[in-house]
Amino acid sequence: RITPYLIAVVLSIARVKMFSQKALEFLLSSTVEAACDNWRRTRSHWYNDINTHPNFLESIEGALGVVISRAVRGWDSIIPSLIDFGFLLLSTSQAPKNAGFKEKLSALSFKILFDCFEGNKIAKPTILKELLTLIIVSEGNATDPLHLLKMIIAKDGNLILSEFISKIKEMADYIPSMS
Repeated sequence: RITPYLIAVVLSIARVKMFSQKALEFLLSSTVEAACDNWRRTRSHWYNDINTHPNFLESIEGALGVVISRAVRGWDSIIPSLIDFGFLLLSTSQAPKNAGFKEKLSALSFKILFDCFEGNKIAKPTILKELLTLIIVSEGNATDPLHLLKMIIAKDGNLILSEFISKIKEMADYIPSMS
């Protein structure tokens, strides 16, 4: 069973440079496997009969929701790891091998990053900077990052225009080469 406490502990461990990659990979592999399992459940009538495990994706989504709400209300130390995990999840959802359950992974990464953006003033510049960089370096596959940027602009367009105008201009130079 995945609990908010377990996720918070893993995110805290991810703050230690030596364990950062392994901790985030653990969370990522658990989430991707849960999304894959959930996708199999929805596509197969007999899979539910032989699989007695609970739906781990719903458990992970619920636990992450609790962690995000607590992170923006006091668990500030895990926010950088939570943002890193959100971007790692967003990048993983773009992989062709994850096409069947891409929507679930994208939606979860959107929730993590948007809720952190919305709830934590300090996280806003970090999320925007990484998101704009991701859009620039993506090779024509920036649909999800652009969708997240659209959500963020709708929420707080003034911050973007005042502090990130040069980065947006740079991103706009790359958009014609994406199509």
